[in-house]
This record gives sequence, structure tokens and C-alpha cells, in this order.
Amino acid sequence: MAFRPALTADSGARREPATRIAQASRPVHIPAMLSAFSMRVVAAQWLGLALLVLAAAYISLAGAAIVEDETNGVETAFIVDSVGGRQPLQRVWTGYFYAIPKLEGTIQVRCRGGVRKEWGYITGYSNLKLRVVGDRPCARLVEAH
Repeated sequence: MAFRPALTADSGARREPATRIAQASRPVHIPAMLSAFSMRVVAAQWLGLALLVLAAAYISLAGAAIVEDETNGVETAFIVDSVGGRQPLQRVWTGYFYAIPKLEGTIQVRCRGGVRKEWGYITGYSNLKLRVVGDRPCARLVEAH
């Protein structure tokens, strides 16, 4: 490495960075308040994403009983066991019922006009999705895949 004499104020030479990359890679200083706020926002986003992934994993592992009503005739849906116990499926929105199964049994659908239909077998940690299809309310139950 060759010796380079130090530049002095009277030498008339101008000091420049060795490369333009050195100029471009200098850190940009932002106010401390903005930096702390943006870090909190990023942390909140990561936390929200982690909670969403955990919720999806829990729902997929815990199992699900789902009834999708295409005829708009289902009033209520239950999981019914062999000794008469029942667990209601919650109406999520019009035409969709959902529950995490706590009983072992079949899904019973109660429709307008007193019609009752049962289908399938569900237990905890398993998934079952039924569709109510047909040209009239509660015409038939079909297992959806």
C-alpha cells in the first residue's frame, strides 16, 4: 500500500469519498419519534400475523362442523350424539353454520316446516362440511369436499 500524504487546507486539493457507493450507503437519520412509532407499527403487524397463523392452526387442528345452506331453508343445525346430547352450530351469516365439535355424533339440520335431516359422523379433531342443496328448502344433504 502506497503512502499518501495527508491533505492540508493549503494544498488546494478537495477531499472526495473513494466511491459514489460510499455516499449512497450513508444511513439516513430520521427523527427518533418517527423511528419508534414505525417500529411499533411493524411489531404490531408481525404480532397480528402471528395471531392469525395461530388461530388458523387452532381451527384446523380442533376440527370443524360446517353446514352450508344453498336453499335458505335451514333454521338450526346441531351435532347430536347417541344418547340425546346436542351441541348447536352457530349461525355465522345467512346460510352458514359452524362449530368446533365437542360431541361425537351426526349433524342434524332442522328446516322450515319441521323437516329434520341427519347426515355424516363427526367427532373432535375431525372436519365435516355438509351442503344443503336442491330446488326446494332442505331437499337433500350432501357431504362437501
